[in-house]
Amino acid sequence: LWVGKDRTVRTVLRFFRWLGKERSSQLRFVCSDMWQPYLKVIAKKAGQALHIPDRYHVVAKLNVALDEVRAKEVKRLKADGLGPLFLGSRRMDASGGAAHPGVSKGDHSGMSMSERICRPE
Repeated sequence: LWVGKDRTVRTVLRFFRWLGKERSSQLRFVCSDMWQPYLKVIAKKAGQALHIPDRYHVVAKLNVALDEVRAKEVKRLKADGLGPLFLGSRRMDASGGAAHPGVSKGDHSGMSMSERICRPE
């Protein structure tokens, strides 16, 4: 495990200089965030290693993409006169259903996922 002080290309290059060419060529796995400059340095210095993006950044990117799709779909549904169906669906409760007023958390027995999410107010 190695953690650099600053988030710079220079820091990552310093790591590979410290590790040396021989040991760098023997790396099998590298885990880092998905910052493009890091990816380029890792590809150049340890291209044989499997790059494993850190979970935080994967989930963050997934959430951004999901929210973009959700927003587009809500906009499209509103244009089609169906907007209220997804009102409040951005915030999901632990059981996977949308958080609706008047429905207690976990009180979704007998409801399909689409019923939980698309339930009109």
